[in-house]
Amino acid sequence: QQPLTDRNHFLYVGVLTAQKYLTTRGRAIRHTWAPHVPGKVEFYVGENVDDVDDGAGDALPLVRLQSVQDDVYPPQKKSFLLLKRMYDAYLNSGYQWFMRADDDVYVNTEKLEMFLRRLNSSEPVYLGQTGLGNAEERGRLSLMHGENYCMGGPGMIFSREVLRRVGPHIRECVHQLYSWHEDVEISRCVRRFAGVNCAWSYQVGLGRHGTPTGYVFQDSGCCAPLEAVVYKKWREAITLEASEMQELFYEHYALRKGYIDPYDEPNNPKLHTAMTLHPNKNPAYQVKLHYFMRSQRIQQLMGKVKQLSRDVVELSSRLTSAIDVEHFMLGSPLTLNRFSPRHHADVIEWSFLTDRLLYSAPPRQPRRSLPIDLQLTIRNLVMQVMAMMNSNSRSRGRVIDFKQVGYGYRRVNPLYGAEYVLDLLLVYKRYKGKKMTIPVRRHAYLQQSFGRTEMREDYPINKHMMRAHSNKKAASDQPVGTNGRKPEVDPLNKLRFDSSRSLSDDQGEETVNIIVPLSGRFDTFRSFMTNLENVSLSRGDPVSLLAIIFVGAESEYKLDARRTSELLDNYSKRYPLYDLRQIPINAKFSRGLALEIGASHFSNDSLLFFCDVDVVFDAEFSGKCRANTRRGVRVFYPVLFSSNDPNPRDLVKPRDDHFVIHGNFGHWRSYGYGLLCVYQSDFTATGGFDMTIQGWGLEDVDLVDKFIGVKRKDDQKRMDIMRVVEPSLVHVYHPSHCDPALTENQFRMCQASRASGITSITNLAGMW
Repeated sequence: QQPLTDRNHFLYVGVLTAQKYLTTRGRAIRHTWAPHVPGKVEFYVGENVDDVDDGAGDALPLVRLQSVQDDVYPPQKKSFLLLKRMYDAYLNSGYQWFMRADDDVYVNTEKLEMFLRRLNSSEPVYLGQTGLGNAEERGRLSLMHGENYCMGGPGMIFSREVLRRVGPHIRECVHQLYSWHEDVEISRCVRRFAGVNCAWSYQVGLGRHGTPTGYVFQDSGCCAPLEAVVYKKWREAITLEASEMQELFYEHYALRKGYIDPYDEPNNPKLHTAMTLHPNKNPAYQVKLHYFMRSQRIQQLMGKVKQLSRDVVELSSRLTSAIDVEHFMLGSPLTLNRFSPRHHADVIEWSFLTDRLLYSAPPRQPRRSLPIDLQLTIRNLVMQVMAMMNSNSRSRGRVIDFKQVGYGYRRVNPLYGAEYVLDLLLVYKRYKGKKMTIPVRRHAYLQQSFGRTEMREDYPINKHMMRAHSNKKAASDQPVGTNGRKPEVDPLNKLRFDSSRSLSDDQGEETVNIIVPLSGRFDTFRSFMTNLENVSLSRGDPVSLLAIIFVGAESEYKLDARRTSELLDNYSKRYPLYDLRQIPINAKFSRGLALEIGASHFSNDSLLFFCDVDVVFDAEFSGKCRANTRRGVRVFYPVLFSSNDPNPRDLVKPRDDHFVIHGNFGHWRSYGYGLLCVYQSDFTATGGFDMTIQGWGLEDVDLVDKFIGVKRKDDQKRMDIMRVVEPSLVHVYHPSHCDPALTENQFRMCQASRASGITSITNLAGMW
């Protein structure tokens, strides 16, 4: 095993590329895996290629091969002369390993170095993904029985001894080609003059004089596969599992996309074991894959830090020496009782999950689809569990396959990390002795411990400026002095925030245009206007109101419509600077129709708030509506607090202050999507409400589907949804009626909404 002191001259990589790919694939390699190679990387091109910078001010290290045309394909001559140049320039330069790589390959340099340092470069070793050709080519590549080739895409790796033996005969090989495939011909040349095949699964016998002609790589079973690879000279027969080499030199054929997106299949085991991955022709995905690999490396290092912290805690306890809090928290032993609550209120609740749904605690929160991040986490956990179960599968003669997660529990301990209990449905397969396949279930108790808190400064801190700012901040936070004068300090009054959440003093606040559908309910509307006057009109808050009044045939509705119109006229006279309008409609009530008509009366750049008459809000909500809505980017769907029936059997006293949030007084209306802040242009782009929906509900859910892309056209941009609980918005309880003429789905939703507003679970327990 070679010492690590020669890391800068350990591996030489020659990337085979062309002029048209230098500014794309070449730059991507230069800024991703190339800087981490324990040696040198150069790009091989034709003789007439111009210099190209790497995008950061430096030139790409090009090697121009004489008498080679850059655009000739297949690049047989270019590939052989690449090897010839390696032999001439670097054989005696201290490099131990040489790699010929395509410009669309990604190299996990750390895994590759770890693998190669276990091999002896003084022996003839030729590595890559073994190939025999596809079904159409077999028999036409002039390969004899037992012969193969290393595929060029995932990369070919030559020991120094192989290059020493093959280098003097390169030109002879160029003049004796039997196929158009450059990787087949290079492997033929290596086999002829170095005496080795590309390592594969066939058993390779001894030579005439008992000379071994191959190598065996064995997994010792003690740790991860790449960490346990050992190199041995074998006296009788040497085998190498082809599947292992395919995992090390990974050819990604999935869907023939030409690129590898690690976040589409983050738990593909080959992404975690491969040394090279091919093809990755899109530079953006090359960068994406590099970030994924570096994040995996960070996780490994953080895991090592946690394990070392546990060792420190264990040794300190044995030596009865003091230990700091950080090491104590990081190094606490893994048990199911790391945290012991002293009181009932300290118990950390578990959330229940299936393979598709998450049921959060407390139970009054609705179920929801399993979030994407949690799906990825569980997949990653399952993959690690399966790797542990199958670590000794060969010696035991059995393998366990994962089928699905039956159910599970999850909670987050704020001191230590996330904890999981997963019910795993597995398939047990035994292939030694009496063969059998049976379904099994196992419970996995898993913990994801928090790591050490890390902080990085994006820019160097100016200590003098920070000290001066701290002094000013301390002065501004002090109360008025004994002399009665405010401290003469200007706490950052010139600072301007260019964001959606804050506006500078010289920018006018945007008008929030409130649209309210009405059908009768004059008393409720009068309360609505009283609240609007208190929180907006009397304060000068820029808002407008458009009431869509449905005038029904019944005299009661006509009377309410007339009184509503008179009330709005009175407010318009009292606040002439405000736009308070009304539109009467002689039709059957339809909330979707009312909001459609109301939105059509505003310009494309108008900010709309679709509201209901039985909703009250405080003075802060209009600012939140402005801040959380961005034209063309995001719509705001607040989760409002819905008050319960104030008098179910006289258990709860009627309340004057609707903004007291308490579990006994109401619940968060997480199932409702009727209230939203949106720009008129974004609302119009969705096609608006479905006018075929009549009666209670469903029109708001249909609109959400259009925003998030479920029902959008291919050329329409998907909108982001801001969905948060909003204590500034309260739905005041009112008796509701579910029309039996509604559709089955609407009637069921209406009854569920009606039942949720009766009273709290605590009050129900007291009643019964």
